[in-house]
Amino acid sequence: MSDTRITMPHRHTVRYEKGNSIIDFEVELLQGGIVFYRRGAKIISGQNQNLESATNAVEDWIKLKFGHVEVDYSD
Repeated sequence: MSDTRITMPHRHTVRYEKGNSIIDFEVELLQGGIVFYRRGAKIISGQNQNLESATNAVEDWIKLKFGHVEVDYSD
């Protein structure tokens, strides 16, 4: 996972980068935590054969960074 990079370039975006793939996920900051919109992935560049793996990695990263995480599964 050393070539994987997860960052939060904007307060409404978490970015997953691996190789030539860049995927942005929408988030919403709350007063005491964050909402992660799991199905809101936007592929910015490259192809990702395993979007589920990227989504899980981002969810784990968010849970490490924030005390309270709500996960939204709606489209």
